[in-house]
Amino acid sequence: MEVRIIPEAAMMELVTIRLGEARSALARIAAERARARQEAQVALAEADRSSQAWKAANDNDLYRRIEVQLRRPRDPRQVTAVHEDLLAKKKAAYRQATQAARRSEEKERALDDLERDIRQFREARFYAQGLTSVVATTHTDQSGNFELSLPPGRYALVAVADPAEGQGSAVAGWLLWVEVREGAPEPILLDQRNRHGSDCDACVVTVKELS
Repeated sequence: MEVRIIPEAAMMELVTIRLGEARSALARIAAERARARQEAQVALAEADRSSQAWKAANDNDLYRRIEVQLRRPRDPRQVTAVHEDLLAKKKAAYRQATQAARRSEEKERALDDLERDIRQFREARFYAQGLTSVVATTHTDQSGNFELSLPPGRYALVAVADPAEGQGSAVAGWLLWVEVREGAPEPILLDQRNRHGSDCDACVVTVKELS
């Protein structure tokens, strides 16, 4: 994983821009998400009602066919008429059920798309885009270790895993403030406790502020 070091001032400038973009986008999406959630709930309820109606039409079809068979009407045309009526009702119920299920799936996908859009403004890679003034770059080894020599000062450490290394849509990333002082170097451990999104004391971005 690549590790980049950026001076504090340059990182502050970039983060200010990124946070402004995130807040603006999230405010714009909020109303759309609320509407999409409502539409998804309505569509799901309609799909459930249509599914129940389809089941009832099938149950009624079986009951009526048995009833007609037991009554043994003299005119076969009566049996044919009943069967045709039952078939037409089954077809109509099935068509409504499939259409309602399709609409529900479409609304769920639209909501998922919005949730994915929202997540991107909280991810480390969003705040790592467009980094400038990088003063040092290195890569972790297979054990996750890395080493850098820097003059004293306050910096931002940015390390974002390749998306292919993430689990599902989650991508590991660290955006941390580090203080380099004269004397013995202080080790920096990148783990779950200071991962981006943990809102640790050293984290550059506090994600909970974007809720």
